[in-house]
Amino acid sequence: MMRTKTILVVDGAEGVRRLIRDVLAPEGWSVLEARDGSEAVLMAERHDGPIDLVLADVDMPCVDGFAFARRLLRHRRRVGLLFISAQSGDELRRIGLSDDAPNFLPKPFRTGDMVRKAAAILEAAAN
Repeated sequence: MMRTKTILVVDGAEGVRRLIRDVLAPEGWSVLEARDGSEAVLMAERHDGPIDLVLADVDMPCVDGFAFARRLLRHRRRVGLLFISAQSGDELRRIGLSDDAPNFLPKPFRTGDMVRKAAAILEAAAN
């Protein structure tokens, strides 16, 4: 039997977290939620099981999505990353992303696109 994949969703907007959870949970994935990078770091440190994917907003107070991902990867090397952001173009290039990066999804996004990207990242991490 295959175990359920766990996804940690990190976004400052409660409505966005709820939407993401409500879309991902019916896919059979377990969803953890954090308001910002600081809360996500604590959650990742305290979570007993694996975290297979982090879906994080790039723009967050305290610890941004990239800083959180760097800290997480020190302790959990086998985690997929999917970044979301309302930024585009030059703002994204400045931080090292592009609109067409495989691990980036621009806000607003279609929920089906999010599910497909998450599934692709989880599948790649499993291989």
